[in-house]
Amino acid sequence: MVELVTEQTVVNKNGKLIACPRCYAQDRVYHFNWVTLVCNACKSKVPKLEWRATTYHKKPAMTIDRAIHWFGDRGMVVAKSNLKIRGKWALVRYHPYMSVDCYDVTSGSLCAESWDCIAYNDSPFVPFNEERTEIALARLEEDYSESDPDEYQDDGKIMELCLLAREGSSNEVLPFRPEHNGLVKTFLEAQLAFSLASTFPIDYDGPELQVMIDAKNDAGDALWDAGVFHGKHHKRTTWELAYMGEVFECEQYHPFHVAYPKSTTKYDDREDHWTPSMWLERNGASGSLT
Repeated sequence: MVELVTEQTVVNKNGKLIACPRCYAQDRVYHFNWVTLVCNACKSKVPKLEWRATTYHKKPAMTIDRAIHWFGDRGMVVAKSNLKIRGKWALVRYHPYMSVDCYDVTSGSLCAESWDCIAYNDSPFVPFNEERTEIALARLEEDYSESDPDEYQDDGKIMELCLLAREGSSNEVLPFRPEHNGLVKTFLEAQLAFSLASTFPIDYDGPELQVMIDAKNDAGDALWDAGVFHGKHHKRTTWELAYMGEVFECEQYHPFHVAYPKSTTKYDDREDHWTPSMWLERNGASGSLT
């Protein structure tokens, strides 16, 4: 982690590595008996308390062995000698003395896509280089934290998960809020049960299949009520669960159309905004829509 220099920041016999807040160029100082310092790179005159200094190392998010399996699950083979873990970042060296790719192993992405890279001279592959690595990764994390596109957000809430159409609604993506995780899980379970029942031989005229159809319809109605589904065609679509970041980053999903959750205001007179429960309430009917 990197924090601002304070009056309590101390320097040991090897000096202290600090970074310019304007350009992140690094320099080593051996005392703090100064008020301002000119950056050697950008020539900015920076007050002492605006410089940044390393404070402590973040705990690794996973072990090297687990990280190797993480990459393997995503189709990448990484040698242990070419892999370092610093906090949530897996640093992979492909060629000596070239830039080092940085992967967020906590992102939940189903594909291994590096976020960015750092210079080899700022990486832990150089011996006794932890201070430079901390500063380089701090800059990386600042860029990373500011990178979430507006498409991931709705009413100020970040939506990481989405439903991705595989059949029925071509290339459509439905993000949903965390409070709807249970409804989505119920629908996907009902969809899988119905798909298995339709594939393997069973008594199609018996009650077992009808129970599955009703369960899928009820789960679809609940998502329609919640504004995740926008109409009956979404109930008939086959969906899979995905991460928004995965959809945006992986070319196999392109092109796609994102349909954000709709309002479920009862007094919205547009028919395409009606949910099943609204329709039943207005028309005084009972039962479920199909």
